[in-house]
Amino acid sequence: MNTNDIPAFPVPTDHGFVNEGATGMTLRDYFAAAAPPIPDDVLEDRMIALLRDVGTMPLWNTGVLQQLAELNARWRGLCADAMLAEREKEKR
Repeated sequence: MNTNDIPAFPVPTDHGFVNEGATGMTLRDYFAAAAPPIPDDVLEDRMIALLRDVGTMPLWNTGVLQQLAELNARWRGLCADAMLAEREKEKR
């Protein structure tokens, strides 16, 4: 099973836990949700660059909020991948 497919909350059975074919939140999803926030220095640098391009336009009309949401999603995905990689190392 791919580490991205491991369910966060496996279903217990008489024979252990059911992992195959499980639906819902994966362990990667869970780790991404639990990831720490983007460090302030990274966020500040990105905000300065975005706001420099925006000028005086309202943020909701510029795509800045969408870009920040995408940055947050990428950050959390990277953290989740790092947590899964560390988990695999511990198994060896």
